[in-house]
Amino acid sequence: RTFMESFVRPGPGYANWVSRTNYPFTGISPYGPDHMQMFVARHYMQDSWHAERFLLRTDGFASVNASYSGGEMITKPFTFQGTELEINFRTGASGSLQVELQEATGTSSPSHLLAESDEFIGDEIDRTVRWRSSASIQDFEGKPVRLRFLMKDADLFSLKFNQ
Repeated sequence: RTFMESFVRPGPGYANWVSRTNYPFTGISPYGPDHMQMFVARHYMQDSWHAERFLLRTDGFASVNASYSGGEMITKPFTFQGTELEINFRTGASGSLQVELQEATGTSSPSHLLAESDEFIGDEIDRTVRWRSSASIQDFEGKPVRLRFLMKDADLFSLKFNQ
């Protein structure tokens, strides 16, 4: 296991802290386009035994997180196929997220600067990243690039490239 922390914690009350309580029944399954679900045993071998359903956002197992004071993440160089970048993110009411496309050396692309990026706020599973000039990143397809994310009170769950 990479993450030793609990993914689902037992919860309040002693009935949730007995052997075999908190065991998942099955794997995680899709629940509509924006969520996944899982079922967990609660109060095992007690009169109050029951199943509890947990809903998770799609791809919401882990995130890059920035606090209110802000932070940034820069990816390692990579190549991609596609013409647009799509992100799965969530911000607080005072939060935001912006994206910059860089060459593998860290040099910013003039048409995809952080200052040219839309400022993303909200909670979206599939938001296309746009810069003032365009959303297209087709000119960088197959070339080594890095992405820089400037974040404040935000979570970045996943990203993907679309045609």
